[in-house]
Amino acid sequence: MILKQTSACLRGIAIIMVMASHYAEWILEGSKYPVVREALCGMGVLGVDIFFFVSGYGLLKSAGERGVGRSFLWNRLKTCYLPYLMVVGIIMFLEGGFRDLKDWKDYLLGSEYWYISVQMVMYACFFVCYGSETVLPEKWKRIYKKNRELLLTVMIIGFTYWLYAIGKADFWILSNGAFLIGVYLARLESVTSVTHKKEKGWFKGIIPYALIVSLCSFLISSFGFYRTSFMQWEAVKSLTFTISVAMVSLLYEFKSAPLRLLGRYSLYFYLIHAFIYRLVGNGFKGSSTMIILPLCLILTLFVGFAVGLIVEWFMKWMDLRITGLILKND
Repeated sequence: MILKQTSACLRGIAIIMVMASHYAEWILEGSKYPVVREALCGMGVLGVDIFFFVSGYGLLKSAGERGVGRSFLWNRLKTCYLPYLMVVGIIMFLEGGFRDLKDWKDYLLGSEYWYISVQMVMYACFFVCYGSETVLPEKWKRIYKKNRELLLTVMIIGFTYWLYAIGKADFWILSNGAFLIGVYLARLESVTSVTHKKEKGWFKGIIPYALIVSLCSFLISSFGFYRTSFMQWEAVKSLTFTISVAMVSLLYEFKSAPLRLLGRYSLYFYLIHAFIYRLVGNGFKGSSTMIILPLCLILTLFVGFAVGLIVEWFMKWMDLRITGLILKND
């Protein structure tokens, strides 16, 4: 079983990877070392792999413990979408507000924050697959329960294909499989005894091979050793990396307090770090990277923690009222 503190540490590692990839894209543009830039930029997708893996695993674990009802849906909204609306709404106001209906549509759908957009679709798919059984006749529930993961897989694949068909960038697509791996792992734990340490030894033999495949595909896709099939190599990299993370997190406990703190407020760092970079870049035009980058990091950490604390307090205040209403009606 992956402990909550391990999940928080994984999210902390993931946000470091995502921010590093973005800073590399912005700061190293036109660099003399494009290979370094491409390699760092490639870390971002792997960071999102971790986020989606942890999300899928945590969703199924939560569903198993509490069931999937209105309170389950509310918990997803209060931890992701509503904080996004609050933080990004303030950012848009500070940057000039909403100019037209398109701005409102992009804001509500999370078009400029693709992680939020894709994550909310995955939440919706999960809710449909695991919450629908409450309205089914008793004779259908047993069959439905056996095929929920299959239905979820079909929905995620369909959503991924749609993203590809409408021409979304590869990073909109590649990490979706990591969400399913998280769900599958949690499901595997629920029907087998792989959580027992003595019965997980065979995992250790697989980890090196998965890491080698992941590293090779990372080198191939990052350094341009391919001729065609770029997306295929990216997919191999993403899936093998996620499997490696899954195995390592099952076998070992992560307890780093700084990583747990970064993981706890990772959503806020993700939402504000581009805004902070634009703010610092405009205020220190012509300054060297050695000034801009540390300043961006310090401000992102400080503002991220502060915003996170404020939003958490507000969500707890709302939670007392919303949860009370849900419990009355359930």
